[in-house]
Amino acid sequence: MKTINIIFLICIGTFVFGQGEILQQTSDTPDCAGTPTKVHPNVIQVLPEVIPELVLMDSDGDGIPDKAEGMGDLDNDGIPNYLDNDSDGDGVLDGLDQCYSTVGIPPTGCPVINDERFVYWVHGYQGDETSFKLVAADVGGLDDNGNLNGRFNMRSHLVNYSANQASLDDASENVEMEIRNRSVNRTNSEQDIVIGHSLGGLVLRNMGQITDPVLGVEEFGGFITFGTPHLGAEAAETLVNNPESITDALNYTCNALTLGPLADNLSNLDGILGALGITANALGFLEEGVNLGCDFASSNGFEAVTAFGELGIEDELTPTAVSTAPPMATPHNAAFYGSEDGLIDHSLTPRFFGAITNSPTSFPLYGADESDEIGVASFAASMAAYQTSVIEYSAQSVPWWQYIPAFWGATTIIAIINQQSIDNTADAYQVGLDWFSVAHPMWMELIGAGQFDFVKTGCYCYDMNTTGGQSGQVLFPGEEDCTISNLESSENNFAYCGSTYDLKFVYKENDGFILKISAANAPGLTYDPILMDGSNHMQMKNDSNMEDAVKKIFVEGLSKEFFKTDKL
Repeated sequence: MKTINIIFLICIGTFVFGQGEILQQTSDTPDCAGTPTKVHPNVIQVLPEVIPELVLMDSDGDGIPDKAEGMGDLDNDGIPNYLDNDSDGDGVLDGLDQCYSTVGIPPTGCPVINDERFVYWVHGYQGDETSFKLVAADVGGLDDNGNLNGRFNMRSHLVNYSANQASLDDASENVEMEIRNRSVNRTNSEQDIVIGHSLGGLVLRNMGQITDPVLGVEEFGGFITFGTPHLGAEAAETLVNNPESITDALNYTCNALTLGPLADNLSNLDGILGALGITANALGFLEEGVNLGCDFASSNGFEAVTAFGELGIEDELTPTAVSTAPPMATPHNAAFYGSEDGLIDHSLTPRFFGAITNSPTSFPLYGADESDEIGVASFAASMAAYQTSVIEYSAQSVPWWQYIPAFWGATTIIAIINQQSIDNTADAYQVGLDWFSVAHPMWMELIGAGQFDFVKTGCYCYDMNTTGGQSGQVLFPGEEDCTISNLESSENNFAYCGSTYDLKFVYKENDGFILKISAANAPGLTYDPILMDGSNHMQMKNDSNMEDAVKKIFVEGLSKEFFKTDKL
């Protein structure tokens, strides 16, 4: 009887207890007598001699005996455990699930260790999961076997939503899906942290808090932003509502930086091409050609930028749009903001572009400060090259004898053309040199960090009388309080004081792209905003200030307990 067919035994049981309870009918259980197959739980009591065979029955073929799996329904899917290939419904088949009766996560099917915390790193606009790769690995990286090898008992997850930036909602849904997939049935997920850079912070704000649908616990309990435009991005305001200013800036930059080198190269060509280049330069055709080319390039370039923006979410980043975004949603909300050096001496813009043209993650861990020096040095070298060209061409002149008709075959008209070409080339390089002095205020204006405004420069007071008019005047340059104690009013005498103003270009502190006031004033903050002094918008993802931020967060807990994390 030990080799008796299982199906035959079920059929015998069905025949003996034909009116018994129907436990399960499956497509692979044959009909024994032209009627639905019925199985009675006490069938093994009818045929005691086959008990060993039935005890080893494995109805779902997962390698686990039916008796071990039992007849309950752990995941409430309507299929008894002994017939369910995934009894606990955690996505890991019972045959591979080391904890098949307990909800867990791949690959083992067992729950994660509850003393391990997750931190989700969410990149900014048009970034990707590599944006935080160095810092994330330092905090809670994994080795090739999936074991923690960062500095803290924290598992880092790099979240990527780059393929879905048509709207904040799309991006938020993408991030939410990834967090949910990573945090399946974690009983301590409320200890997890989400960190967003730039747009990533707004994506997380828009997503709001999410909860595990099975356990009912929150998926994260801490929220930190770096350089997020919580009050909106003025650069987005420019792109959406004042696009012509971008076109003008592109045109001016193209004309200023292109004409000199182009004239120089054409003038140094040999033969007929060189003669044509000199003539075109002397007659102004070259400048007109560059203007047309720059108009075309900036127009087409701006169209590309606009098309790129239309695929993104710039219109949702303006101050007006962001004002309707929900506040930070956790009990532990913190914001770091950058304020780059060089605002007044105009080196801020070169520093920022140094980080744009040299990815912060291309430097060693916490070493992106070096991009400052690279950007400043690059601007200085380019400016020096234009200045050298201005000096060299300004010092050149056609020898006087070349103006004598037919001297050595030269004619007066050729000499005049040559001199005009030299002068025009010097002027062209001077225009390029001048560009370097306006690049900073021009960029600051585009991102909303610089504008002309009336600035109080001092005070004035008049000593007035009713008979003779003004009897005296006192100026107080720079004084905040425009009052004066030694000019006292009387019946025939009174003092009148006011402020003096000048129209000046005023700068606002920023990180090269986002204003300080926007990044520091996050709705829902439960911690004081933290300054990253000297960090620009791109650099802050991997500079020395980020190293200090990691210490403040995970070691010091931002002066509280929640963010503190044990070291490995």
